[in-house]
Amino acid sequence: MRNKSKIAVLALSVLVLVALSTAAVAKTNPDLELTADELLIDDSNAEVIAIGNVEFSRGNIKLKADKLTAQQELQMIEAEGNVVVNQLGRTLTAQHLQLNSQTEIGILTGSPQYKTEEMLIQGEKFRFDLQTGKLTVNDQVYLENKKEAITAEAEHLSYDRAKEEAILTGNVVAHKGERRMTAEKMTIDLETNKIKAEGRTTLIVPNANQKQGDQNAD
Repeated sequence: MRNKSKIAVLALSVLVLVALSTAAVAKTNPDLELTADELLIDDSNAEVIAIGNVEFSRGNIKLKADKLTAQQELQMIEAEGNVVVNQLGRTLTAQHLQLNSQTEIGILTGSPQYKTEEMLIQGEKFRFDLQTGKLTVNDQVYLENKKEAITAEAEHLSYDRAKEEAILTGNVVAHKGERRMTAEKMTIDLETNKIKAEGRTTLIVPNANQKQGDQNAD
């Protein structure tokens, strides 16, 4: 009887472990869902094409576009036309997207933008990682922190969401209020709003006396 009891307990323990493992896998690998006005499924080429009002979701990632082409069980995704990616209050927009839905690493082109309630980032090409919250932007970079009235332009930007830090390089021009700063490299702490400039740096502050004189003249 004791042996039977031990076997029963062991079997129950195994079932519990399997259930927990299954739940953990389901949590880390949420279901993929794709809806559209028209779907074309090509099993021979392992390809799915969605057209019109496309909506794709996986976990906390929501994607909308005019057209989506996916391969390898919806892992490799290419979307085009009014692309919008939402994740926990953060929004990425562009005209073209390439995304690995498993690693959550992708590329955005076609007037890409990154938006939050307080921040805007623009550029020619985005490389992003939705898991780590890291973003790199090349060419015609523009950053705006609306809360602190900070704007900056540069050739390249690296943004780290976890650190709340943006590093701009290449002909950096930044404005904070009425002050203007130029440098080859600039690090902006978006939490404390501290700015560190490196390389040949210039800071321009409007003449307070001249400004006061202009006000008196009015």
